[in-house]
Amino acid sequence: MTTTVAPLRDTIIFQFIDETSGIQRGFTDVTKSGIVIAQAPSQQKVARWGKVVAVGPESGVLPGQFVLIEALQWTTRTEIDGDNFWKTEDSRILAVTDRIEDCERQ
Repeated sequence: MTTTVAPLRDTIIFQFIDETSGIQRGFTDVTKSGIVIAQAPSQQKVARWGKVVAVGPESGVLPGQFVLIEALQWTTRTEIDGDNFWKTEDSRILAVTDRIEDCERQ
């Protein structure tokens, strides 16, 4: 069964592209032995690119676009049907593009 998500107002549901496209900007390091080490919170305070999955009726962005989200201005991860998603609002978006190549230049 596939879940349908319908965001409200200017809510944006997205996936971080560094988790879905191979762009490496994650917040963890992995040692040779496989131990995962999280970066300090101060190192995580950077804007991140996400791919828009669904938007509320008052949002100014469209599904399929890529958005640069202000540092730490997203919810905690939510898993739906085995995929990870986050939520933010229009006021937290710094830039919008239709091309993933634009996201890699940052």
